[in-house]
Amino acid sequence: MLIGIIAIWLITAIGLWIASLILPGIRIKSTTTLLKAALVLGLINAFIRPLKYKKNKSPSPENQRLY
Repeated sequence: MLIGIIAIWLITAIGLWIASLILPGIRIKSTTTLLKAALVLGLINAFIRPLKYKKNKSPSPENQRLY
């Protein structure tokens, strides 16, 4: 599990680095800054993803479809 988290963190960092090469508005001062930015994006994603895909256990009548 820890290896998977580190792999995702490094992939995010590589994606940020590639984005900084392509997009002129993104500048990275150091490798430490790159890794910190990847960590922040990973933490944000870790909190937003469960909220986005949360299953509603007791749906309200307004959300139920009638067939």
